[in-house]
Amino acid sequence: PDACIVWTHRDPVSSVASYASMMALTRRLIYGGFEPLAMGPYITRRFAEGVERAMAVREQPARDARFHDVAFTDLVEDPGGVLRRIADHFDLDWPADHDARVRDWLASDRVDKAGSHVYSAEAFGVRPDEVYARFGAYIDRFRIPVRRRAA
Repeated sequence: PDACIVWTHRDPVSSVASYASMMALTRRLIYGGFEPLAMGPYITRRFAEGVERAMAVREQPARDARFHDVAFTDLVEDPGGVLRRIADHFDLDWPADHDARVRDWLASDRVDKAGSHVYSAEAFGVRPDEVYARFGAYIDRFRIPVRRRAA
C-alpha cells in the first residue's frame, strides 16, 4: 500500500519497437529463431493490456497518489533532475552528496549510453497507426508527444 510507482511515458510506437528488439535477442538465444513480424503485434497487445489496467488503477484517487509520472524525454535530457523530482514527490531522502554521485555515474563510461540500441519498428511488424489507435486514451491522458498520429 505504500509503494512508490514511477511511470515513465514514451511514444508507444517507440516503446513497443524497442521492447520487441530486446525480446528478439532473448527469443534468438532461447529458441534459436522466431518470427520477427509477429513480435510487434504481440508486444502491442501486452503493453496495451498493461497500460489499460494501470490507468484503471489510477482512477482510484488513493492509488493515483502513489504514482509519479515522468516523460521519457525528460528522463533522457535530465536524468538527475528527474531523480530529484521523484525523491521530492515521494518525500524520500536525498543525501547531500547525491547530486554529485548521480553526475559521476552519468559521466561514467556505461554500456547503456544513448544510441547503443538501434532498432526498427517495421522490422517487428509494428504498425504505427494501429498502435496509436490502441493507445489513444493513454496518449491523450498523459499528453504524450508522438511522431505521427492519424486523424
